[in-house]
Amino acid sequence: AFNRTMGEYNGDPLFAEQFARGLGPKGTLQFWTEMTYAHAGARGSELDTMKALQKNLGLTLATASFSDSDAMRDWKRDLIAERNTNFRASGAFSPVGALGSQVISSLMREGQYDTEFLDDYREKLFKADKAAGDAGTDDLWTKGYDALDVVFGDGNGRDPLEGLFDGLSHNPEAATHAFTSQSDLDHMLGTTSYTQRGEPLGRALEAAVTGVAIGDHSSTAPPHSSAQVQIMANVMRAVAQPGGGAGLVGNGLGASFGNMAASYMPEISRAFGSANAEVFLSSSDNPDGLDTADVTRFLSAVSLDPAGRAGVIVGESIYTSGLLEAHLSDHSLFDGTRDQVLRNIGKNAGTIEGIVGHSLADAAVGSAVDNENTYNEALQKKGDFVKTWISTGLGYGSVSLFPESRTGSAVGAAFGGFAGGVIGLAVDRLTDGQQLEGAKDQALYASAKDLYDMRDSVNQQTQWSTADALERHHVDLPKQGAGDTVRLAVNEGWNDASRFLSDAKERPSG
Repeated sequence: AFNRTMGEYNGDPLFAEQFARGLGPKGTLQFWTEMTYAHAGARGSELDTMKALQKNLGLTLATASFSDSDAMRDWKRDLIAERNTNFRASGAFSPVGALGSQVISSLMREGQYDTEFLDDYREKLFKADKAAGDAGTDDLWTKGYDALDVVFGDGNGRDPLEGLFDGLSHNPEAATHAFTSQSDLDHMLGTTSYTQRGEPLGRALEAAVTGVAIGDHSSTAPPHSSAQVQIMANVMRAVAQPGGGAGLVGNGLGASFGNMAASYMPEISRAFGSANAEVFLSSSDNPDGLDTADVTRFLSAVSLDPAGRAGVIVGESIYTSGLLEAHLSDHSLFDGTRDQVLRNIGKNAGTIEGIVGHSLADAAVGSAVDNENTYNEALQKKGDFVKTWISTGLGYGSVSLFPESRTGSAVGAAFGGFAGGVIGLAVDRLTDGQQLEGAKDQALYASAKDLYDMRDSVNQQTQWSTADALERHHVDLPKQGAGDTVRLAVNEGWNDASRFLSDAKERPSG
């Protein structure tokens, strides 16, 4: 009955504040400590009930955190002050209970907490974590807590940074604040080699650089701010570092890095576009804020993770098809000929996916990279997610991939029109290609073993998107001539990709 009540009213500000104040800061943490002890080892329906209770309690406290009353200000301050307190359940045999921070963070995994509260709590936790050093942070939180389990479900809650990162992933503003310091960012990335916090850190970074909370498919992504672009640049620089930077991708961060790359395709494209950068439309406050060498090495490293690779390829395909539709439907977006537009966009598609293809070839695909089925599943999952937000014209990619024109209106077709337009067709072809067998020119990325198959795939995909845009907007350009222009440009970009890689990193010979 208590759980049902919490589920019904966890979003009610008055109920949430009364509940939090009624228990008090210390009482809230003691209550959850008692519950996790009393129901330790829960299974079946009991486990389901406890997982629901943890979620409802977290959502209730998240709602309460937005109250600006004097009483709740004191509550939030006093809760953070309990972060080093030892909380023991009544009757517990061991004198070692749970740190207040472990209990607090275990309740942050659901819901959006107030930005100021997250800023204050994160500052204290980051300071303690950094003091232990990259290698010592796991011992700081887990040593001596072998029997502790303050969450129901995945993990055990011993590392309070995991719960904090989940909390940040639901509040993009607080997430951006968290990683503005390059020192903090580098430390947190470095700890992923010694902890299990890679995946939640990745989700927090996604929210930080995209401006959209994880799991939010209904909010329009804001243009990337200068602070967000700088965080993305710092992440790329960390991954690009010789002597271990690429290893970060394998620490649970690959999928998130791929999602981040997808959202930053305008800035990535401009990094490769040099003199032709104006073709690559962007609403970013700093569209040229990424370093070409860092971008190259970052994409190369992320390409070796199946889920990361899926993010890069789907993001490039969406941006290319949307860009083609925008330019071919509105000639005023670029002060040049349509032939220039086709050449520049085609070359960029070849360059980005060429980096993926050459990186896979360099790594001896089939033995150094996860199997093909893992990638195919990741690509299908990514495609399904993309179609979800395309269908509403919203999501983390909508504004960053389809920016506003100089007059403030959305470029190309209306967002709603994109759903059944060129982008929707591109995503369908990309993911449906996984199921095609025996049709070499349509089996899009069904095999990453053959470098030239990958080149042919991106070429065919880009030509299809060009033809779709020409037909959809009744553009008077010869179809075969336009297709040939794109084909030559993609091939040129593909060859340039090898040069970009050779300039940016050491590669195997032959």
